[in-house]
Amino acid sequence: MHMVCLPVTQLDAAKPTEKCTTVCEFSFQLRSAVRFYHSKQAEAESKLQALAIQTLKLATAATNKDKELAAKALPALAAIGTLYDNCASLVQTGRSLLAQHVETLAATARTLAMVAQLEADDGEVVLVTQTHSGKFTGASISGSSLGSKHSELCPNTNPEDAKSTFDGTNTSNAISIPDLEPTTETTIVCSHDGSADDNCVSTAMAAGSGKLWFTNKLTSKARQAVAAEAAWANDTNHRKVIITHKSKIPGKNISDANEANKLLREYFTSSQCADALPTFEDFAGEATFTRQIIRTLVGDATSEETETKPESNLAAAIEAAYGKSGEKFKQNLWDKIEKLKPKINSG
Repeated sequence: MHMVCLPVTQLDAAKPTEKCTTVCEFSFQLRSAVRFYHSKQAEAESKLQALAIQTLKLATAATNKDKELAAKALPALAAIGTLYDNCASLVQTGRSLLAQHVETLAATARTLAMVAQLEADDGEVVLVTQTHSGKFTGASISGSSLGSKHSELCPNTNPEDAKSTFDGTNTSNAISIPDLEPTTETTIVCSHDGSADDNCVSTAMAAGSGKLWFTNKLTSKARQAVAAEAAWANDTNHRKVIITHKSKIPGKNISDANEANKLLREYFTSSQCADALPTFEDFAGEATFTRQIIRTLVGDATSEETETKPESNLAAAIEAAYGKSGEKFKQNLWDKIEKLKPKINSG
């Protein structure tokens, strides 16, 4: 079974995609996805707090005795409330989506880890004939390694390996777990004298050397079943009897995880709060920002418009205050606000 896995860095479309080959790698990738979504939510929460602080700073600047700075701050103050409201809405939606869906990813990761643990829990039991040909006694069990690997959870897998990391910002990175039906596989081998080349079809098991081997394990890469009638058809057949039975351990976990990840990835990679320190571009899309520029910087104090005639008047006002196309917005506004000294009232 192969599962789609992609590295954490942006992929070149021409480069081949790395693929998971074990349920362990997919378990780690789902855990990585959970961390990614939580980090995106934390980033949005941080931006919301920052916007609240910037609002207070703009209010301080807009009422400052430095009239030039106050005029530059008023348009941003008029629009930052909308940026804050938008971010608050995104934060709330993110909280809701995480509450509804992230546990589905975590539960599926745990399920896959459990499957991996059970897959590692293989081994065999060997029965050796004792005393009389074909007879078994309490001393017949010569070896049992079943469960010897049970303590190994996802062996030989590096959680930091590129194949098991997740980066939702990569447009090619979409987790899609294929249907997984782990199979219980039981193998039986019989040798009348303990040799790998002799079966028990025509010759009775020899005392002290005749053996029966039994193995039992869970696997996501089951072999084709082999019936006893085919495996032991005659003396020339020395094949293993393989009995398989599909398990429903994952249940709906995989399909639910695919759907949950699709919803989370689409939201957290398409919905963004304004920068913690809003840029000119963040404000430029808000009508309140442009309208206040016309009122304050163009000088049309009662205007309800978002454009001027000629249009060059608006462009000139923006360039004078914030640089051409707002390229000096941070330098002319935020940097100067940071240099403001708090007013101290003398009692």
